[in-house]
Amino acid sequence: MIGLLEGFGQMLKTASLDSGSWGYAVIVMAVIIKFATFIMTQHEIKTLQMTPMLQSEFDAISKRHAKNKDEKMKQIILLGKKTGYKMFAGISNVITQVIIMAVLSATFFYPDLFLNVAGRELSLQFFWIHDISIAPFQILVQGGDSALMLFLYSMILPILSIILYHFLSRYIAAHSLIDKSGQQKALKIGMLAVALMTPQAVSVYLAALVIATVLQYAVTLKFFPLPANYFEGMKE
Repeated sequence: MIGLLEGFGQMLKTASLDSGSWGYAVIVMAVIIKFATFIMTQHEIKTLQMTPMLQSEFDAISKRHAKNKDEKMKQIILLGKKTGYKMFAGISNVITQVIIMAVLSATFFYPDLFLNVAGRELSLQFFWIHDISIAPFQILVQGGDSALMLFLYSMILPILSIILYHFLSRYIAAHSLIDKSGQQKALKIGMLAVALMTPQAVSVYLAALVIATVLQYAVTLKFFPLPANYFEGMKE
């Protein structure tokens, strides 16, 4: 674990580009990671577009195998192989990001151990954020005359991320892809909890990631939608 944190800290140092701020380093890292997970997100977008197109197939399979869950799953998997539908396309992306945010959180919780650069520290201040290695809940616990104001400042990026994510989910539903209102609500609550309990560096990363993801979804759905006859000749 120590080696993983040290390695991640070194990656952040490389990403800092002599900016003098760890905040910029985190944004650069978010962009790099977004490029690395670009294909996974594309599979997720494609699956969302395919879901309503295959809904009648899913319903038929569920009806035929209502009493045999194993056979039902087998038929859905076979349908996926035939059409290119990836049932768990979004899960791998979520797991990847959770791991990255966990490592990022641990790295910034111990900045003296992992973020030293040639005997000096890059600035932990980023725009209005006084110290991105401190979690919002720590600001409230520490107290002080300006604790409430600092806490409100610390929540600007998380709230922005949640708002953007809300519009992304609405955009997905509006394009007749799939409406997962309950799931989206849970994810928003999860994002808020993460923002409260982790260093503000994670909020910087999350905001950059959400903005990049919104752009990817918007461009893909606007300019590269699946045609209505996409499955012609694929299904029996």
